[in-house]
Amino acid sequence: NIRAARVRAPAGLDAQITFLFKKGWTDGLPVVPPTPNRVEEMCASYENSAEMVEMYMNNPQVMQQIEPMVVEQMAIDWLLENGKVKNKKISFKDYMNAPAS
Repeated sequence: NIRAARVRAPAGLDAQITFLFKKGWTDGLPVVPPTPNRVEEMCASYENSAEMVEMYMNNPQVMQQIEPMVVEQMAIDWLLENGKVKNKKISFKDYMNAPAS
């Protein structure tokens, strides 16, 4: 049985990342603390959302399964907010044969 303890972390994502880094739980790359609020947001669309929140919050193995999805969604959100679109006309053939950057 794997058990997880609840840990009090400071408010604010930057402070939380620093806190986790100092604990040695991350290499400093952005992490997504699985706060109850974030889990509730993720489960809001489920018909049995309260049960889903309970399942995720009380089962570390299940929580580990959703962490990549949360990180992926954060990356998408960041790109949509900060990304710049640059239009460039290129033929399909040239696109498919472009050298890797």
